[in-house]
Amino acid sequence: MIDEKTVASIEELIYEVRKDYASWKTETFPWFRGEPNNTGTSLLPKLYRPAEDGREHKENRLLQNFRAKAPIYGQMRTPVRGNHDLWLFLAQHYGLPTRLLGWTEGLCIALYFALLKEEPVVWMLDPIKLCNISTENKSPENCPLTLTWGDPVNNILRKNIDAAWRLEQGAIEFPVAVKPTYIDMRMSVQKSCFTIHGSEKKGLSHLVKEDKKECNNLLNKYIIVKQSVNQMKKDLMFMGISQATLFPDLFGLSKELKSIF
Repeated sequence: MIDEKTVASIEELIYEVRKDYASWKTETFPWFRGEPNNTGTSLLPKLYRPAEDGREHKENRLLQNFRAKAPIYGQMRTPVRGNHDLWLFLAQHYGLPTRLLGWTEGLCIALYFALLKEEPVVWMLDPIKLCNISTENKSPENCPLTLTWGDPVNNILRKNIDAAWRLEQGAIEFPVAVKPTYIDMRMSVQKSCFTIHGSEKKGLSHLVKEDKKECNNLLNKYIIVKQSVNQMKKDLMFMGISQATLFPDLFGLSKELKSIF
């Protein structure tokens, strides 16, 4: 149910993605994600992976403390306290373990993050189809921005976000796809988008394999040949995809310069 291919260059990756996307016969623009080829954590949010000391992450404590302490750090503007979706997006982008899984609308951006890992892979997702499968075709057609008000029965995309702040209460079973409000420069330059897990704490790839619903043309997987990693990193630099462009701050610049010199 998940199509897998092996690629050895950026050109080959683009060719395969273009061909597979055409076969989907959809007008939905695909999302991409780069990560290590690890079956145990494949497409699984960091919140549901064990911490370094083996303990489980405490979702609500993480979020509440992040929201309480974040405004004093740096010069960035933080969201209004009640905007739970914006706080969740911000926490995810600064490394807090959340139920979000980060995706991008840029194939080469996903490839950059994949190449930072051992045994890199790039995934391609149809976000609208995921929403329709997860919510039994009750989701809005274009996965709009989540709302912090209104009837939750008619605002299905809000349920998994609210569950993060309400001790998991009210979540639907499967992940949904959401285009976030860009409240931080990192989100903009990385062309960020998210899937938000519900009550089922398994990786998206495992849910697709186990689910009996129609999941064809939902996920594609591209395995990067290990011997091609260094060349592909150089090619991305030629294309302007680097640490400083994806993390546009002094930390990102310093890290990039260290890798070059």
